[in-house]
Amino acid sequence: MTKPLCTLEKLLKRRSRQVSTWLILAHNHPSGNCTPSDADISLTHHIMSAGEKLGVGVYDHFVFSGTHTHLSEKKA
Repeated sequence: MTKPLCTLEKLLKRRSRQVSTWLILAHNHPSGNCTPSDADISLTHHIMSAGEKLGVGVYDHFVFSGTHTHLSEKKA
């Protein structure tokens, strides 16, 4: 699988039912490599940009893969 299953529209629609000001994003990489891909980084930035307009921040984006976890995309 090379693209996200969740669209920005679905994510923000689901969030709109909740009272929150921050999102924590997480997903897995079945390949075993938990390094964020260019698409992961791009999607995170896109969600951050859209969230700013709604007053919602992205606290972090975690990538899991088997026993490994990429703990933060904040540095990406």
